[in-house]
Amino acid sequence: MTSLRRLLNLLRERLEGERVHLMLSGGQDSAVAARVLQLAGLRVSAVHVTHRWTWPTPGLEARRVARRLGLRLHVIDITDRLLERLPGAKGKSVCKICKRVMLEAVLEELGPEVLATGECGLDTIAGAVLDLARRTGEEPEFVQVPKRFFGNDTRVVRPLIRLHERDVLRLAEELGVRVRRVGETGDLRRGRREGCPLQHLDPEVTITEGLLEEVWRVNLAALRAARELDRTFAVKWPSFRLLLPESGECERRLVAERAWEEAVRAGFSSRLEKST
Repeated sequence: MTSLRRLLNLLRERLEGERVHLMLSGGQDSAVAARVLQLAGLRVSAVHVTHRWTWPTPGLEARRVARRLGLRLHVIDITDRLLERLPGAKGKSVCKICKRVMLEAVLEELGPEVLATGECGLDTIAGAVLDLARRTGEEPEFVQVPKRFFGNDTRVVRPLIRLHERDVLRLAEELGVRVRRVGETGDLRRGRREGCPLQHLDPEVTITEGLLEEVWRVNLAALRAARELDRTFAVKWPSFRLLLPESGECERRLVAERAWEEAVRAGFSSRLEKST
């Protein structure tokens, strides 16, 4: 684990006098990154990217963290951009496309300055960052991946890229940074990635605007049931595969019933019946 003192010195050395725009998702990692950048004495503002199908919790937490840390917060809605780019793509591509759209929107809105993210050592981009850093000799915190998004006038910094998720949690405790979680789970390497139910579309499904609405509404119904049980959750759609770690049959039945009721009420249960 990179020591906090070394990290702060590195940030001061490379970014002294710069204004840094931090992508504040409302999750733990970006909140810790915000505090670290502040401790380095940098001029930090925050940007939160949202869309119609995300959970309300990350937006509320982003605003709360920004207020607590005294950060100016820009909010950018990318709903229209996603409606242009997602339909016709496969479900497995939704997060990649969404991240690309987010970066494009932020750079257009804020211009080519210093952009910071909260990616840590378990993020899917971490391996590429660390491999490229080893080849170039550049500090991993400042390696620009993917390059196509960043011109010569834009730099990106990832203060937590060398830290394991456990280290980030310890640092959060040390710095007094706490955020409220949504309560999602997942079937990817980092199981607890939260914030957007679009990630729960089945990998090979062809995305339509209707499917975007459906996966959001089904998972919202499941979320309410799972919170009553104090469980993390997710519902893959339209296969209706439930992800409820360490849950019993009764708990799974309750969540499934709530999600099914929403599908019937919204009028898209026929799609579920065809896929199961």
